[in-house]
Amino acid sequence: MLVMAREKGRGAPRGLAPGEIRALRESLGLTIEQAADKVGVRPRTWHAWELASQERRPSRSHLLLIHLLKAGKI
Repeated sequence: MLVMAREKGRGAPRGLAPGEIRALRESLGLTIEQAADKVGVRPRTWHAWELASQERRPSRSHLLLIHLLKAGKI
């Protein structure tokens, strides 16, 4: 059973800080291109998620996919 942290009262997966997204990718031994492919986004989108200076954040559906990636489900 997959258990994910959820935002209080919203039912959505918890957001991830840019550093957490990068650390996850690196801990899985994936390149930006490989991680992006698994989640279904362009590598430049994944890269933007990893940059702390970017305003761009993953959508709820992409957060779900990132959490599934973290859990080894994809």
